Amino acid sequence: MLVGSRARPEPHHPLADVDVQVHAVRTAPYLEATEWLRAIGRHWVCVHDAYDEGPLSVPTRLVIFEGGAKVDFAFYPAGWVPSGAAAAFPRRVLVAKQGLMEGERSGAVRPRRDPTLRQVVEEFFFEAWHVAVYLVRGRMDLSLARLTAARDFLTTMEARHHAVAGGRPFDANREGPSSSPASPREVWDELEAATSRFRKVASEVVAATATAYPDDVDRNLSSFIARLRTGAP
Repeated sequence: MLVGSRARPEPHHPLADVDVQVHAVRTAPYLEATEWLRAIGRHWVCVHDAYDEGPLSVPTRLVIFEGGAKVDFAFYPAGWVPSGAAAAFPRRVLVAKQGLMEGERSGAVRPRRDPTLRQVVEEFFFEAWHVAVYLVRGRMDLSLARLTAARDFLTTMEARHHAVAGGRPFDANREGPSSSPASPREVWDELEAATSRFRKVASEVVAATATAYPDDVDRNLSSFIARLRTGAP
């Protein structure tokens, strides 16, 4: 079911999220595996999150697909009827079908893995994508909020560096970020600086732990963000 701005009849911003609700008898196969995502298309990042709707905790998969399109999937039990403010959201049924997906019939689901380096990288660039998109859409307030979130994941990577480098700080001469960028250009510059630092910190982490840096996530999202900045006012 399509909900939100793209379910309305009036035009929407081309960079607006695609909000999809999936109502299923069993949601576990969608939450514990990613095969169904690959059936839709190649994706760059998939962030696991959740929100509360009344008494229900709604798990989500926030996905940025190849090309930069972002789709937010929310998973509801079959038969759930929204109430309150959620009942007023515009919505449009995309697919109505009975039966179970192949993964449910076979029980072939993958166990959820513990947080990894790749997950931190995906979370950082997920927030960076939002910073850039909101700048292009003229939402300085939202871009600043997402910049703060991106910095939080930079801090997470720095903490990981501290743990694997025997307590040695990454950079004794770190320059702190501007507390409140006053213009879109300053936000772009802060995002570029945060991304550069994140990449440098991560490079030392992977060197110390003999793990692989997810170059595909960095390359795909960085290229998309750079294209947005080039075309931004």
